[in-house]
Parts: sequence; structure tokens; C-alpha cells
Amino acid sequence: NLHRPPNSPPVYIIPGNRVMAKLYDEIQQGLVPGVSHISQLFTDGVHANDTCAYLVTLIHYACIFNANPIGLSNELQPGIIIPPSLASYLQDLVWRVVTSYPRSGLTHLAASLSKSTKPSFEIFLVPSTGYLWIHSPLPLTPDNPIHIVDSQGRIVKKAVQQPLFLGDLPKGMYQVSWRGEVKKFIKQE
Repeated sequence: NLHRPPNSPPVYIIPGNRVMAKLYDEIQQGLVPGVSHISQLFTDGVHANDTCAYLVTLIHYACIFNANPIGLSNELQPGIIIPPSLASYLQDLVWRVVTSYPRSGLTHLAASLSKSTKPSFEIFLVPSTGYLWIHSPLPLTPDNPIHIVDSQGRIVKKAVQQPLFLGDLPKGMYQVSWRGEVKKFIKQE
């Protein structure tokens, strides 16, 4: 980009390698639903399987269309369905990575979305790890932290980073409060 001709558009990068690196790290941390090792995304250690192909599709969708992949179908093609919890996680992962990498050309979208008034969000609890994810087009910020509220109305957790560890909370009904919206969940383990 430093040497491109005057008035030519910038060249952007589709950060597939950055998404894969982040995915690898989060697999190592036990944060990816249904995936315990990076090899589960390949047929033979080199070639992508259907889940990996879905991930690559999400990366290209976000970068080519300048659009958030959260909420897209979990059907890669007729008959090839990615588990909903994994699809939701991968959609969120892609958006987090591509909007935080300046050379993708999408960082402005994350900034403009943060000025929205009231986003819709989804929660995803991974019981086996005790972690909770929030899936939203807006990032978490110190001005808008996640609040976990118990059945007595007490704030038992407050956070601005994901995932949020809930393994230390007792079983019971909770609410996630974020940006004026509330979602409920039951912690069973």
C-alpha cells in the first residue's frame, strides 16, 4: 500500500492465518465447543474438513462483503451441517479477528457498530469448560460490561473480556445483562 499508484484503492488482506492462529489458541484453552485439538479441522493433517471449510467461508464472507457473519446459516451446503454451538462460536471468532486486524480493512466497522444504540446479543454457555460467550456485532467495553445476576438480583460477576468463567458459580438460574438487554440461563453443573 505504501507504493501503490496515486488514487488507487488500498489493498487489503483476508486474515485467514490470524483466524486460524486465534482458533488454535482458543482450542488450547478449551474454549471451542466440540473441538479439543486443531487436527479435528483437517481430514489428513493438511486438507481442510467441512468445519474448516465453513470457517474459511466465514472469513471470506466477512472480508469480501464487509459484513458480520454472526447469524449466518450453519449449513455449509445441503446435508453438511455444522453443530449450531460451534457455528455460532466460529462466526464470533471470525468477526473478532477480522475487525481487530487493520489490514483487513474492517476495523472501521467495529468502530461504527460500537455507536449503535441497542444491539441484539446471544449467549453461549460451554458447560464442560464453565465459560460463557456473548455473540454480538458490538464489542465489550469498560463502559458496557457484562453483568451476571443471580436469582436474588445480585450482580455476581462483572467483566469486559470474553470468555467469562462461570465455573465457580453454584448451580442455579442467572441472567446476563448487557447494554440494557437481558438473557437468562440455567447453570446445571
